Amino acid sequence: PGRELISSLVENQIEYTVIPGACAFVSAVALTGLETPFMFVGFLPDNKKEEKKLLTKLQSVNQSLIFYVAPHKLLATLDALKKVFGNRECVTVREITKIHEQVEYFDLDTGYQKEPRGEYVLIVKPAQDPFDNEQNKMSVDEHFEYYKKLGFDKNEAIKKVAKERGVPKNE
Repeated sequence: PGRELISSLVENQIEYTVIPGACAFVSAVALTGLETPFMFVGFLPDNKKEEKKLLTKLQSVNQSLIFYVAPHKLLATLDALKKVFGNRECVTVREITKIHEQVEYFDLDTGYQKEPRGEYVLIVKPAQDPFDNEQNKMSVDEHFEYYKKLGFDKNEAIKKVAKERGVPKNE
């Protein structure tokens, strides 16, 4: 929302400045003590196809991933993350600096065990080294079937297996 205001100020040659202030995701990183570096993603797209495309790009990022999530979307977001990322450690921080501030540690297999309330900062721990994960202990066929069972189509599954094994997809 601030982008439109700034664009208007620049367009009209009006001087302005910014004042540093509290930022929910920076406070959440400090509060949880999770690994840095991190990548701030923000809110995921509402369109499911765009969401899956973005998450697929993010799955091999070797940084903590930080998302903003509304309470009514928390469980669906965690489900989407699990489908693309597999099991990862996560932390939610809700109601930062408020009376009901809460930090919850869990993994995607276990899921979030409370009723979602309040605005969330969701931090997903970094991907494992792609050469040190459970899928690479599988045969290529088992690895492929693993992604098919997660709902990826044939071509997506082949690309993921190839990428994780560090070989061209045609191989």
